[in-house]
Amino acid sequence: MNPSSNFVLDASVITSYLLGEENSGKTYSILRTEIERGFRPLTLEFAYIEVANALWRACALRDLLNAKAVLESITSLYSLPLDPARLDEELTTRATKLALDAKLPVYDTVYIALAERERAALLTSDRKQHSEAQKHVEAVLL
Repeated sequence: MNPSSNFVLDASVITSYLLGEENSGKTYSILRTEIERGFRPLTLEFAYIEVANALWRACALRDLLNAKAVLESITSLYSLPLDPARLDEELTTRATKLALDAKLPVYDTVYIALAERERAALLTSDRKQHSEAQKHVEAVLL
């Protein structure tokens, strides 16, 4: 990553980290290294709901977690050192423009818009989002 920027974590990276998936070690390493260097890990307030929904899906639809593990993961989510950004008209408008141009969901492009606004790198596990993000910001596919 750029040695002089904050970074945005999207819901896919946060969920993957909490589920202990393949890239969770790399995510932890990046978080730790960049925080030690004085950079802020950003996300959206909305990411907490997206992650909670993904954890619910892992339990209710994919039988990967039990209810207790989902609730423990929510506690872990709120203990992560993330700086959540609020959605506002400017961010939502930019995300919608990006979505219309790229034919991606606004759910994905809002993280790109946040990274743009904050002059930050975007960390994602979503290949389509990553491909579009590279046109606008530094993007890391985990």
